[in-house]
Order: sequence, then structure tokens, then C-alpha cells
Amino acid sequence: DIDNTAPVVTASVPGQIVVDKARVTFDAVDAASYLTRAEYSVNGGEWKPVDSDNGISDSPRERYTIEIAVPTAGEYSVTIRVYDVNGNSGNARVVVRK
Repeated sequence: DIDNTAPVVTASVPGQIVVDKARVTFDAVDAASYLTRAEYSVNGGEWKPVDSDNGISDSPRERYTIEIAVPTAGEYSVTIRVYDVNGNSGNARVVVRK
């Protein structure tokens, strides 16, 4: 069988702000294969790689925690894109307000 199913990605904890940093946590699940990598973007900017919380994306279920700087008041959009072994990707977005 060919796996064309994208991983399901959800925000597991609302964005939390502590002083000048925000922390966002996402859960990703793939029912047909395993996850291999993830990347995130802030406010539509450059995509940057992110490791899963256990250090490597190698199972059907992973958690990703992203910390970003929030130096000024406003909204910060954090988007994560997670890939499975077959190149299918799923994403989720959280908006953090300072």
C-alpha cells in the first residue's frame, strides 16, 4: 500500500509566555508510518528545523516544544510542519499574544 496520509498535528498546550520568551507544544501522529523530521516558522518567516522532545523523530507519535523570543508586544504566529517517512506533511499553527 502507498501511504499518502499526512501526519495529524495539534497544539497540545496553548502558547505560554514567560518574560520575553514563548513556549508552544505540538503533538504529531501518523497512523500509517513513522515521523522523520519537523520544522517551524515564526510569522511566516524562514523554516527552521526542530527536534522532537525526545531528541529524534523516529516513531508514529512525537511531541515538539518550540521556544521563541517575543521581545515586543503583539501577536506571534508559530507554525510547525511535520513529515513522515514517505514525505507526507501535516501542519498546525498557534498564535501567541504578548
